[in-house]
Amino acid sequence: MSEIGEFDSIASDKPTVCLQTLELGKQIVEILVDTKAGLDEQGKMARKMGLKIFKKNAKMPIEEWIQYAKDLVPEFEKLVKSIEKGDNLTMDSISEAKPKFADLKENYIATAKMASRFLKGEELEDALEGLTFSEKRIGLLIEAIEFLEKH
Repeated sequence: MSEIGEFDSIASDKPTVCLQTLELGKQIVEILVDTKAGLDEQGKMARKMGLKIFKKNAKMPIEEWIQYAKDLVPEFEKLVKSIEKGDNLTMDSISEAKPKFADLKENYIATAKMASRFLKGEELEDALEGLTFSEKRIGLLIEAIEFLEKH
């Protein structure tokens, strides 16, 4: 759990939203690392197909996504520091990331739909739980970026 606690929606004040953005950025790195680990555990054909589908839907290979998300965490940290100092927020690289995160979110939505066709029972429930969590966290990050762009 983060220093700001668990949350399922974006706050209504800039300082808290900045903290949430940082926390979500870190969570998305974890989600991507877990996604890659899950794909790596698959057989050769399933792994190859999963990586291809991820790249098609998310518009970047998973390895690039992991690095991209890791590179954004310091930008999210700068937001928190700017708010703490009372400085203006510099959102350029973060605003540029928003459409990329929309692509990533769509990947998890598409993967959930595909899982519903191929998995059954508890295996499907487990997959959908993880995919839904991932999609919601990415969606919250997009909402946080939009909030900060407007305020």
